[in-house]
Amino acid sequence: MTIDSLLVEEARRWIDERESALVTHPSRELWNEYAAGRLGEEEDRLQEHLVSCRRCSDLLLSLGRRERAVERAKAWLEAALESRKGTPECYLLAARAAAFVAEALPPGAAPPADLRDLQARAHAEVGNALRLLARFRDSEAAFGTAMARAGADVAPETLAHLLNLSGSLAIDRRDFAEADQRLRLSVQLYERLGDRYRALDVFLRRGLVAANQENHELAIHHNCRVFDRLAPDRDARLAYISLYNSVCALMQIGAFEPAASLFEQGKPFFESHASEIEKVKIRWNEARAALGLGRFRQAEELFRKVRLDFERLELPCYVAYAGLDLAEICLREGRFVELRALAAEILGVFSSIGVQREALAALVFLEQAARRERVTLDLVRAAVREVEALEASGSLNGAAREGAEP
Repeated sequence: MTIDSLLVEEARRWIDERESALVTHPSRELWNEYAAGRLGEEEDRLQEHLVSCRRCSDLLLSLGRRERAVERAKAWLEAALESRKGTPECYLLAARAAAFVAEALPPGAAPPADLRDLQARAHAEVGNALRLLARFRDSEAAFGTAMARAGADVAPETLAHLLNLSGSLAIDRRDFAEADQRLRLSVQLYERLGDRYRALDVFLRRGLVAANQENHELAIHHNCRVFDRLAPDRDARLAYISLYNSVCALMQIGAFEPAASLFEQGKPFFESHASEIEKVKIRWNEARAALGLGRFRQAEELFRKVRLDFERLELPCYVAYAGLDLAEICLREGRFVELRALAAEILGVFSSIGVQREALAALVFLEQAARRERVTLDLVRAAVREVEALEASGSLNGAAREGAEP
């Protein structure tokens, strides 16, 4: 399908107005040092950290540095994409190796447009890995370098990819207007390319933006639009995400009855497509729906099971987070001894990871009120809102890197 050149021009101009981290192409000296082996030791060290990516590691070992340098750069980029499934630290190592090898390629190693595309995609993966590590300033600089490498004649599919990844950074930085603009352009480019799956995948992030802006009705609209355009048997993962996000948005507007019904009806589908952490989060939201419907015994039983599951997964931040929901039940039933213990535990966990002052202040206030038996529902819910904001910003994920990214 032919790309609308005006759309590409609009996207490029919009980015040019915002990206200032332009870096000139590296000198030939870098390639000479790399080919001579002096810089290759760094690549070898990085490769040692990527033994989990066996296929990419074997490929890298089979490629000579000088003779097949372009293939090595592509193999490192593939290793970076595979490493997304692991820890962000491992992902960053692979992405940096891809960028390092791509930058070391001499002029003429590949057609100029292909070389720029390879370098741009490698730097974009560096930016995305840094985003997952909550190193937002470094991430922004890496995305700026990616755009500079792409150049004015960037391929539409590469531009759509860069807009998508940098849009996720804007979400994490809580710059939702910027995020929605980038994601909107990315969706339009993918649609012009005829890449339905990627267009819908990016559209899901627009639903996340709407939810973070507390426009939950729009979030439901975006997620339902994605779900309606999918074939659940063929696009199961996107179908799962869109349905799950819709249910969560329903709970945010107080529609607990339909949310609980959808959780119950969709349980087999959810369970078959969710990761281990996601399965725990589904049960957690089932508990919240039960709490919203006043089914306190059912909610408490589920909250306690969820906390044990998060503890088993070594996610102390989420153990504490779910404790806030349990605290509401303790308050409603006048169980102040248990409430005081929960408040002290929650404050201790979040103090240890150095969360934002606003969240910590709400938790300190809650703990002090619990000691004086002056806790109100408004205090508990204010603490919940602050911790929800931490999760939306990625701060909880960054504090729980032992597990996969939730």
